[in-house]
Amino acid sequence: MSFASVDLDMETVMNEYYSRKLANGKYLVTTAHGSWSVLSGEQFNKLEAGEFASDKIFLRELEEKGIVLTEDGVKRIVDSYRMQYFHLADSRPLCIVYLTSKCNLACKYCHSDSRMDSPELSDDVMDAIVDFIAGMPQKHIALEFQGGETLLRFDALKKFLKLFDKKMRDCGKVVESKVIVSNMTVMTEDIAEFVLDNDIGLCTSLDGPKEIHDRQRSFCDGSGSYDVLMRWVEFFSARGRRLNFLPTITSISLEYNPESIVDAYMRAGAKRIMFRPVYGVGRGRDDAGLLMQPRDYFEFWKKALDYMVKLSMDGKVFYDSAVQSMLLSIFTDRRCDMCMRRPCGAGITQFAFYLDGSVYACDLGKKNDLFKLGNVMSSSYEDVFLNTIQFRANTKEFQPLCDTCVYAAFCNICMCKSYARTGSVVPVTPLDFDCKVNKMMFDYIFEKMDDPVYRSVFEMWMRLKT
Repeated sequence: MSFASVDLDMETVMNEYYSRKLANGKYLVTTAHGSWSVLSGEQFNKLEAGEFASDKIFLRELEEKGIVLTEDGVKRIVDSYRMQYFHLADSRPLCIVYLTSKCNLACKYCHSDSRMDSPELSDDVMDAIVDFIAGMPQKHIALEFQGGETLLRFDALKKFLKLFDKKMRDCGKVVESKVIVSNMTVMTEDIAEFVLDNDIGLCTSLDGPKEIHDRQRSFCDGSGSYDVLMRWVEFFSARGRRLNFLPTITSISLEYNPESIVDAYMRAGAKRIMFRPVYGVGRGRDDAGLLMQPRDYFEFWKKALDYMVKLSMDGKVFYDSAVQSMLLSIFTDRRCDMCMRRPCGAGITQFAFYLDGSVYACDLGKKNDLFKLGNVMSSSYEDVFLNTIQFRANTKEFQPLCDTCVYAAFCNICMCKSYARTGSVVPVTPLDFDCKVNKMMFDYIFEKMDDPVYRSVFEMWMRLKT
């Protein structure tokens, strides 16, 4: 964090800026509002010493980036902040609903720790959840079913949607999307036709090729689930519907080549992937042996990124959607990933409605009272909103080590994952896995800005539909 002492015109003033030396010897300089510049050593020394005023070209660049403030520049910065925090004024929450916590798989890392003897949603709680969502002040919402395995309660799903659709119409809400998260192993043609007829999205886990997927996502008897999943991938593909896939990268994944995971996604018809490390909650906790060292995960991700860049240059466009969100944060005022916003989406753009009617700040925080905001059986939206404010105050989400980081404008740390690893809702930043990984990822992305091949691919990826 620096303020240069320099004799500028009365109409200009130095802005606060943050810096980091990259591996290529250049210096990344950023501001709190998200502008940035990569400087040579000579330029950075001029900036630090305040000896740039006579270099008109360099001064103009600093003014354009808002590192040196002008009247017009301040207006641009205000507009930038307005866009970055637009989700606070126009919240379009994702409402996650659990119909059951039962599941017929025994995935090694299941963050819900689902089992076949787990509870299910009752009719009275179902009615209360629908009424609660109908009473929320936001006009635009999205609906997502998670579990357990949602399709084990297909009858309850149909009942919920019938009630939900009527209530949303009656109160004038716009339902932007409906998605079922499923392992796909209990899918039937009747369920599939219902999904297609009602334009419901499907999201499932694909951890890579068969040998990885089956090791991590097996049935309770130990047999793999890959072949069943692929049958339904082919079924929906033949009807013009692509499934959305997500992988979970664990210590098991690191035994394989990351290119094989990308190739598995391409064979399944996917156009993108979102590499994400195991969360460390539920069955993925520390003693499961699935967690990784930050550097090991980063090297795995970097190799995958290099491969996706090569594929894209060869005309087989394929990208990491998490990287796309990072690039959009770097090059625009858009903050697409609710987990990387500051504040993040927990209790603002995401609410999780659990089986007993409890309302949690997000999916990862379910079943933990620290992240509980209320209960649909007894709480109003106003109660939940006030508890969200209290929750934010307790977590101290904006903290000095993050606020003064060169990547503060583009990054955030998940409180739920931090709590799972350290037992504190206040992230222990120097020890945090996400903090270490995010810094390495951002470093690599900014270092590659000088490479015309990577730069052109990055710009192409940003233009693709998110």
